[in-house]
Amino acid sequence: MIFSCAICGMEINFHLTKHIKSEHNISLEEYVENFTTGPEYCRLCGKKTKWSNRYKKFKEFCNHSCRATFFNTIQYEWRKDKLAEGIAEKWKDEDYRKKMSEKAKSDILHAQLGWKDKFENDAEFRRAHYNKLLKITKERESASLYQRIYYYNGYVLKSSYELKFAKWLDEHMFVWEYEPRSFVFNKGGVYGYIPDFWLCYLELFVEVKSTYWISDTTQKKIEFLLEYGYETILIHEENWEDILSYLLSTAKS
Repeated sequence: MIFSCAICGMEINFHLTKHIKSEHNISLEEYVENFTTGPEYCRLCGKKTKWSNRYKKFKEFCNHSCRATFFNTIQYEWRKDKLAEGIAEKWKDEDYRKKMSEKAKSDILHAQLGWKDKFENDAEFRRAHYNKLLKITKERESASLYQRIYYYNGYVLKSSYELKFAKWLDEHMFVWEYEPRSFVFNKGGVYGYIPDFWLCYLELFVEVKSTYWISDTTQKKIEFLLEYGYETILIHEENWEDILSYLLSTAKS
């Protein structure tokens, strides 16, 4: 990689520090401060960046985190939008649409025939497919973190928070059911809802969620249940201890 000295214009190859020391009798810090345009600013957060001895210029990002965030999110989204615009423009062409439709039909048919032929004639392929299905089944039965499924007390719970709450209910001798019934609504954009827990003696529903997943739709569902005459409590990380204390005090009274 060839660089040009900002003082004398001489082309040098990776020996800028040695050159400015011997030819101009200044340090690298003095050269950066007086003979370069800078400092540059981070393309993501706007902070000042450092001088790169390798590339003989200021860096584009202040740290690796900003660089990774920029290329993995912002630039990725920009490229994805550009790609979508290009595909949308191509899709306006009728000949292109016909060509792609025929290609899709051909690919699907080829895949179906290939699968059928392999499954009928290749014993090794059938055995590998069976082992793959068996592995998926075992992962689900062992509460795989990827599936976020937990088997407890005869129920299939869908999150670690639900599992934690179910164990707490059993520890304190609550009688409960999991997703005992569903409700249908025809307004507000919400058409179906299955509350998580029904506390039999207290006659109330408890919805267990992580704060991350709470939305306006969640609040609407709880409001609709109130219209049906059912008291519903939403429990999450921030109010966890308060709700547990409330349930204990209500059960004792």
